[in-house]
Amino acid sequence: MNYKLSIIIPLYNAENFIRVAFASILNQTFGFQNLEIIMVNDASKDSTKEIINELASLYSNVVALHLNESSGAAGRPRNVGMEHATADYIMFLDQDDTYADNACEVLYRLVVNKNIDIGMATYRNVSEDNKIIDDCVLDSDFPLKINVDSIDQSEKLFYLSPSVWTKIFKKKFLEQNNIKFPEGIIGEDLVFITHAEMVANGILFEKKVIYNYLVREKEDKSLSHNYNKRFFEQSYYSIEEVFKIMKKYGRDKYFPIILESHLDHHLYMMFKSESLTKTEKMEVFKRSDWFLSKCNQYGVFPKSDFYKILFQKLVLNKYKEAIDFYNDSSFLIEKRDHWAKELSEGKNWLESQLENYKLEVKNQNQVIKELKEWNTKLIKDKEWFEDQIRNLKIEMNNQLQVIENFKKWNEELLEAKRWLEQRLEKNQINEEGS
Repeated sequence: MNYKLSIIIPLYNAENFIRVAFASILNQTFGFQNLEIIMVNDASKDSTKEIINELASLYSNVVALHLNESSGAAGRPRNVGMEHATADYIMFLDQDDTYADNACEVLYRLVVNKNIDIGMATYRNVSEDNKIIDDCVLDSDFPLKINVDSIDQSEKLFYLSPSVWTKIFKKKFLEQNNIKFPEGIIGEDLVFITHAEMVANGILFEKKVIYNYLVREKEDKSLSHNYNKRFFEQSYYSIEEVFKIMKKYGRDKYFPIILESHLDHHLYMMFKSESLTKTEKMEVFKRSDWFLSKCNQYGVFPKSDFYKILFQKLVLNKYKEAIDFYNDSSFLIEKRDHWAKELSEGKNWLESQLENYKLEVKNQNQVIKELKEWNTKLIKDKEWFEDQIRNLKIEMNNQLQVIENFKKWNEELLEAKRWLEQRLEKNQINEEGS
């Protein structure tokens, strides 16, 4: 069968997630029958293999692939998935996330209608109990749509998350440009999407939420434990690869955007990480030398004054001084930051209360306005009613006068009647006497 879209899912120990992720594909408004689902098991140690084999036996459009050895990252499974994809367009899904029901339909429409190489949308964060944390990760003022022939026409695209699971790619475009994921390293998405953006003939972004990214509370709380030596070494490797790609295509002028998006977070985690021994921390500092030197060269500096001091010490290779300064000052800085956070939260609460008060005053003013209008209407109605009563009184007085006139006229008639009767009676007596 000719499928319209291939969805590639890299899997490692995914037994607790894969059925939920797969259900979001089943529910696609695009039509499940139009999709090819390629699940690549990166040598999982749980029941992932059995689950995807079962799904492949139930659905003819599901392909289950198994790697003999774990590659340790999503790059290798994704590359294998792309090699087996038969549809003209490719999308990606991570094992513990889900698509919005219209994800495939939205992204497919973007690229097919315009015949372009890359379509992009955005995502939201959801909690483990499926509650929405933020409805959209992008700021409210981020453009609703970006439609370009080349990446040079809008550097705003570099500010989007490099995650591949909110994007769709023309398969032929990826093959012709030999665009693949670096394997066995962290940050493979950034390298892949940068390469794709450099050579794409047409990119269309729409600010539509098509993906639910799962934020796991346990992992989030122990985040500082996950930033080990391997993480930093591979992250810097990925960033160096991005620079090489941009340099190759004459677009290294955009590299400061990449540096800016990583610098503050990397500095914070290098010093904060509980997974690094003191010796490893010194080795990570040395490994970061190229990255920090590039930041310094391009004029990209930390936002915090505290980390600016640490940054300058690291650039000068004064690693021990940087560690000592951090250890001596970090507690006070954290206290200050905590206090600043509380002040900010208090400010936000006060502003919220002020807005509520303004709304309440506005509502009260509206009520007062309506009461005034009603009172004005009552006054007008009262004046009209008084006019009616006054006119009625005049009319009644006129009628009473008419009645009085009638009475008087009636009395005059009776008097005339008596006079006539007397005259008649007198005349009758005179006639009888004569």
